[in-house]
Amino acid sequence: MKYSEQLLTDKWKNKRLIILKRDNYCCKKCNSKNNLQVHHKKYINGRMCWDYPNSFLITLCKICHDKLHKETKIEVIKDKKTKTKDKKITKKQKRYKKLYPNMYNFYESVKKDK
Repeated sequence: MKYSEQLLTDKWKNKRLIILKRDNYCCKKCNSKNNLQVHHKKYINGRMCWDYPNSFLITLCKICHDKLHKETKIEVIKDKKTKTKDKKITKKQKRYKKLYPNMYNFYESVKKDK
């Protein structure tokens, strides 16, 4: 999904509202209350715009937001949540992992060593 499409979703609108409320509906740079936007301080490769910790987001007015993007390059970081290998796990394995987490983790670590 394109970034512009993500900004139209209810998930983003809800996240945006949380940040605006947290920041008292006020630009954190100039204290303006007009044309407020939510800025991502950093981008996480592969994440949807709403799937960020609140600490990565800040309320800015349009003027401060545009100025910030003109003057600085926003850092893009690797997503630690996503794994390089996307392995599927069976229902039986999930049940085993839930019942015997220590044994399951041990078994997985031994498998990796082979």
